Amino acid sequence: MGEDKVYKAVKNIFENIKDLKELDSSFTWENLTGDFGEYIGINEFDLTKADRGTKGYDAVTSDNKKVQIKATRTGTQIKFHLEDEVELLLVLQILDDATWEVIYYGSFNKAKELKNFSKRSNRYTININKLKKLYKEMGESK
Repeated sequence: MGEDKVYKAVKNIFENIKDLKELDSSFTWENLTGDFGEYIGINEFDLTKADRGTKGYDAVTSDNKKVQIKATRTGTQIKFHLEDEVELLLVLQILDDATWEVIYYGSFNKAKELKNFSKRSNRYTININKLKKLYKEMGESK
């Protein structure tokens, strides 16, 4: 059993999570995609990480706007709860080589106009392709 490739791969994942916790203990790294997305958002977009346990948002901008950060690898939708106080939404696509692309970065209220309610997950969802289209339209209107 110890020689099984699946067990070895999982052991490597757990060892890497331990290494990540040592590199940046402000994240649990248990939700690897989500934590990595927040890490990218905070470090690449000059955001300040919200205190651990903060509900509804993950970071704040230099002018104190609250930002909810979402990351996906293969999903076609993001899921979220409605948060009235969040001003910005940052959605990142994480690629297999750990590079990333911005799907959307802008007004949370504008993005919420695209929402649907999922009874299955009891959360709101937004289709990634719709967010990409909105983000492109925003760039074209600048």
